Amino acid sequence: MNALINIAFEAPIEYISEWIYKHDLANHLSPTERELLSTDLSEVSDEDINALTWYMEGLYTLMWVTKIADHLDENAHMDEELAAKLPNLAEAETNQKLSSLQHIQSDEDTYHMLDYYSHLLLYQNSGLHPSDIALDEGSLYERCKALTWVLHAEMEWDEVNVAITLNNQS
Repeated sequence: MNALINIAFEAPIEYISEWIYKHDLANHLSPTERELLSTDLSEVSDEDINALTWYMEGLYTLMWVTKIADHLDENAHMDEELAAKLPNLAEAETNQKLSSLQHIQSDEDTYHMLDYYSHLLLYQNSGLHPSDIALDEGSLYERCKALTWVLHAEMEWDEVNVAITLNNQS
């Protein structure tokens, strides 16, 4: 996700693709991501760019799951201090920062976080958005998607359906 987000900020797709393959990460790509890497930057649609920018919420969530982030703040997006803990592709950094991860949240803690964010999303969808929560529906959705994927890692990223998760929560 970290590498792919760079495409949204006009990084050359060839460079991103090369970095992903160099670090042996290609087998972790979804079919949609593989397809994106086979296109030219001029062919990337606004819809693709929008989807990639939403990856930042999923990435922040996965950083919490892997304990890179201490807290998944419902009132904030990923900040620069947290982003600095990821490989900086513009500086040609390797994947060393992430390849040495050894800690992960328990399934129970991950489920509780999914439950929390699912309820926030349900409130948002019902028009009862709590006034003390700053995140919008899209951010809440992407966090739910990432948490759902962690708990159901057998699913392709493109197959994760947060609506099913929400229906199971209510």
